Amino acid sequence: MKYATTGIVTLLALAVLVAPALAVEPASGSVGAGAAPGDTDPSICVDQRVVGVMSREGGTINDCSYRTGQYAFEGETISYKVMVRDPNGAEDIGNLHIIVDGYNEVLCVAQAPEPTCDGLGEFNPATDKWFTCTYTVEQTDPSEAVEIQLRVYNALNNPTDSIYTENFVFNPALSLSVTPSSGSAIEFEDGVPGDCVHSTNKLLVRNIADGGVNMWMFVAGTDLTDPSGTSICPTTNELAVENMLFRATSGTMQSPWIQMSNYDQTTGCANACGGNYPPDVCYGGKPAAMPPPLGNVLANQGQMEIAFKLCYPVPCIGTFSQGTIYVFGMAI
Repeated sequence: MKYATTGIVTLLALAVLVAPALAVEPASGSVGAGAAPGDTDPSICVDQRVVGVMSREGGTINDCSYRTGQYAFEGETISYKVMVRDPNGAEDIGNLHIIVDGYNEVLCVAQAPEPTCDGLGEFNPATDKWFTCTYTVEQTDPSEAVEIQLRVYNALNNPTDSIYTENFVFNPALSLSVTPSSGSAIEFEDGVPGDCVHSTNKLLVRNIADGGVNMWMFVAGTDLTDPSGTSICPTTNELAVENMLFRATSGTMQSPWIQMSNYDQTTGCANACGGNYPPDVCYGGKPAAMPPPLGNVLANQGQMEIAFKLCYPVPCIGTFSQGTIYVFGMAI
């Protein structure tokens, strides 16, 4: 009897343990949840910057894309390859613009991605976009220094300006100061036919162009003539300019004695960077002081001195009082 009672109690206990899982639903409750990442400003990484000076075939300036100075002329371009990163995602990156002088905006165009951009590291398509930005200098651009920067807009059209900026002078005026070291013209020591005589003074040439423009320098001249028509040297009343030589000195550059050439307004300036010495010429003039593209550079505010030597042919008689020496500065 005792064992039977014990067995009943055990069965009842099992029933109590199993019954709640079969007959009673669990209690539950809920509250709302939400989160939002902050709207982070995008970062702008300039991977490459190029000043596109136009070739001689393109109509202006120089043919070797060589320039030392923050200036640019009409028709030239300033270009950037840029990566933009937005931690909120690439979809949050809107348009990128070049901003010139605080108001002139030029739209950049999307480009194929590059592997990396120095400063931001490897390209991530989830957060990054690449752009090419090009500004073409216009005739109406101001001649004083202006600031160039980049501005990106996000999907809500909120702008972020780049830390990267540059200052340029557009269309600076070119100017040279050309004066004799004494007197009002180049004069020569006394001599007779067959002699080579030196100038008693020199030309002082200073680059006073605006905007820090450096220039390639060239020298040319005209034949010396006798307005009375009575002089003869050796068979006409003209003393050919090829009988004259020049030697230019600028800093560490000093040319040998170079035969003068005739001024020719029809030739223009060509092959400033060609390195062929001669015939790199500007209006018929030869480079001074040494071969291009580096030897005949006159830095902004720099001075060059040019001395002359004249060799009289035989026969030669009279006074040749009218002639002109030209110095040309071609913008680099």
